[in-house]
Parts: sequence; C-alpha cells; structure tokens
Amino acid sequence: MPEEAPENRRVIMTKQQNDQRRILKGKKLDQRNLQRLLDAHRNFILKRKDGVKLMLDDCDLSGLSLDHSDLSDAMLVRCNLSRCSLRGTRFLGAILNGSNFDESDVTGAVFEKADLRGSSFLDANLTSANLEQADLRRDFTTGAEGGGDAGASGRFRGARMEKTKFAHSKLKGVDMAGASLNGVDFSGADLRDASFAGARLEATVLAGAKMSGANMNGAAVDEMTMGQANSLVVAGEVAKPVKPNELKAQLTDHVTWIMTLGKQGRRLDLTGKNLAGADLRRANLAAAIVRGAMLNGADLRGAHLMATDLRDANLSDVKLSGADLRGADLNGAHQRGLVAENCLVGQLPGVAVETKGFRPHKQTAA
Repeated sequence: MPEEAPENRRVIMTKQQNDQRRILKGKKLDQRNLQRLLDAHRNFILKRKDGVKLMLDDCDLSGLSLDHSDLSDAMLVRCNLSRCSLRGTRFLGAILNGSNFDESDVTGAVFEKADLRGSSFLDANLTSANLEQADLRRDFTTGAEGGGDAGASGRFRGARMEKTKFAHSKLKGVDMAGASLNGVDFSGADLRDASFAGARLEATVLAGAKMSGANMNGAAVDEMTMGQANSLVVAGEVAKPVKPNELKAQLTDHVTWIMTLGKQGRRLDLTGKNLAGADLRRANLAAAIVRGAMLNGADLRGAHLMATDLRDANLSDVKLSGADLRGADLNGAHQRGLVAENCLVGQLPGVAVETKGFRPHKQTAA
C-alpha cells in the first residue's frame, strides 16, 4: 500500500488532539451546564460554526433531564445517567460504552445502532424505546468479540420493557433477569447465553433470534412467546402457574400448619411458581417459602409476611402497602415499582430475625 502523505498524517493527528481537548472528563454536571452542552451538540448536528460534539468521559449526569434532546453520534463513555429523564431522547449511533442508565425513564428513547457495550439499565423504564441494531455485548475494555469473562454484557435486571425494539441487536450474554417484557421485539437478535431468569415475557417476538444457551429458569412465559422459543436450545425450567383453587387449598393447609405449630397441615412452598397478578390481599403467608417466585403485579396489600422467605422473588409492581414484613427476607428480590407504604418492618417479636433486603421508597418501622 502507498504510504500516507505527511500532510494527511498531520491533519489526522491534529483532529485527534482537538478531539482529546474537547472531551470533558470526571465532571459533575448540573442542569444549566448540561443544557449548554446539549445546545452546542445540537448546533454540531446542524453543522453550525459554533457547534461542538458532545464528548464525556466518566461524568455524572445523575438525576438530570435530557428529554427530547438529540444526542446522535455523541460520546458518553462510563457516564452516570442513573435516575435521569430521557423521554424521547435520541442516541442514534452514539458511543455509550459502560454508561449507567439505572432507574432512568427511557420511554420512547432511540438507541438505534448505538454502542452500548457494558451499559446498565437496572430497573429502568424502556417503554417504546428503540434499541434496534444496538451493540450490548461484553464491556469494550475486554477487547473480546462478545467473549471473555472480564467484562459484563448489558444489564436490564428488573427493567420494564413494553413494545421495546431490539431487532437485530447484539445481545449475547445480556442480563434481563426479573425484567417485565410485553410486546418486545427481538426478531433477528443474538440472544445466545442471555438470562431471562425470573422475568415475565408476554407477546414477545423471537422470530429469527439466536437463543442457544438462553436461560429461562423461573420465567413466566406466555404460550405465544414459548411457541417461538426452541426448547432444545433454551436452558432452565419456566415458572409453572398455580391455579386459584389449588392456591386457596394450599393457603388453608398453611394456616393450619401455623396454628398447630407444624403438627397438622403443610407449610406453603411456592418456590419458583408463577403467581403473576395473583390476588393475595390479607393472605397469611407467614414463614412461607416463596423463594424465586414470580409475583409480578400481584396484590399483597395487608398480607401477613412475617419471616417469609422471599429471596430472589420477582416483586416488580407488587402492591404491598400495609403488609407485615417483620423478619421477612427479600434479599435478591426484584422490587421495581413496588408499592409498599405503611409496612411493618424490623425484628419479629420473640424471634431473632429482622427484615432483610427491603428497598421501598416509604416504610414504617415496627
């Protein structure tokens, strides 16, 4: 190949140096300063003289609003965008490696063709978001093509996704455990080794998706979705639904077990069961085993949950107000959208156990 002309090399080096000087690193931004940067990037997109491409590295934008901003082709590497409002924001073709979107409202946002390797959307709301042809494989620092153990693939644990688009996206090893997926489009996507453990999947499109090694253990999956998944390549056992009459009988046996101190009846064990949307208002589940159960959208207002084992359960969008959670163990439970006002928490009288892993917005100590 002919050697590149010296003047061309100088132009390339000068551009790289200018880009480096324009990268904002390690800064905590407020709404006012952020707006200045957004305005400058908009002018960059419009090719105006005063336009400056947005390039951030390890900056903190947490809690700020970027609603309806156009950040196409921007660079936000290792940035904290947790609890941000990103409704309708455009990240078309943006570089977003290792950035944190946890608990953010990403409704209607566009991440089409964006580089999201190593990014995180824990408990985020991605309703109607577009992530088509996005790259969500392992972290870019590994230098591996979707492989290696040094990095983490995109994380969507506990996220809400309704009519979200992932068509033809690179999602190998992505973590969607405990997420709520309704009408999500994964057509043609690479979902090999992805985790849907404890997730709820309804009307999910999987046509042409690669799914070898995908983990569906404990997931609540409707017939339409399950009919598209190849059971020969998908790992794990989906959560089995409990019929209302069966649940009623088991609750009766459990109350008998409690009242007779275990001499009669049977302790309730709902490990890994599908109870999504169940009506359990004022139910007595004290000391029951509900580990890893799917309770997404269930009504547990006023329920007795003293010393109940709720570890790794999916409690997303559960109504729990007024429940007695003294001594309950919620470690590892998905709690996005949990409505839990005026709950009793703390140590259970006469027993040396306390409430564990409870993460509500409001709570009342016992």
